[in-house]
Amino acid sequence: MFGKLFTRSASGRATVHVEPFGWTFEVEAGQTILQAALARGLPWPSRCRVGSCTTCRCCLLAGDVRTLTDASYVLSREQLANRVILACQSQPRGSVRVHLDRAAATLRRDADPSAAAADASVPAA
Repeated sequence: MFGKLFTRSASGRATVHVEPFGWTFEVEAGQTILQAALARGLPWPSRCRVGSCTTCRCCLLAGDVRTLTDASYVLSREQLANRVILACQSQPRGSVRVHLDRAAATLRRDADPSAAAADASVPAA
């Protein structure tokens, strides 16, 4: 009965699909979306990594996440109603699809986003 609530694979990994970039990556059990993205070299915007700056926010389009901290003190009611989440405080429960508006904000001038995506086995958009 409980196994269907949390649809992680047998390995404990979950999958994140990021629009509009076309990135797809695995998240290990206990890892946040942000931790997994940064570990793969993806240019996910972030600053504080503790849920207070909202730099890593994205919109949860499909699926479910476990939220590590209450984000209602940094996100508006409207954002919460529209399923905006903080990637640094969200652990996916199975496959999720998110929309990320500001990924280019953290690209270094010399960074090649397609190279970062290739290194992470993630197709570039």
